[in-house]
Amino acid sequence: MRVVEVGPDLPVTPAPRSDLAAHDHRLRWLLVVCCVAQFMVILDLSIVNVALPSIQTSLNFSSTQLQWVVDAYAIFFAGFLMLGAGPPTTSASGAPLSPPW
Repeated sequence: MRVVEVGPDLPVTPAPRSDLAAHDHRLRWLLVVCCVAQFMVILDLSIVNVALPSIQTSLNFSSTQLQWVVDAYAIFFAGFLMLGAGPPTTSASGAPLSPPW
């Protein structure tokens, strides 16, 4: 329980819980969304790894070439994730970024 002091001679009253509850609710949803997104990334890469034997027999790839399939997929996947996120709108200090042109 958060306590708000009103003065030295006045009684101490608890702070309203509605703002704290709303903040906790948003943090829980953020955690759920992040966990689902991480699960989807791991699931996606696992599907590629399960398909590797089929890719190897179909395309007559060696083990070295098969590793390039995994690397290329991961690089393209990361590139599309960054493309989907878009450019940053603020710098690390919080100042708005301006276009370089």
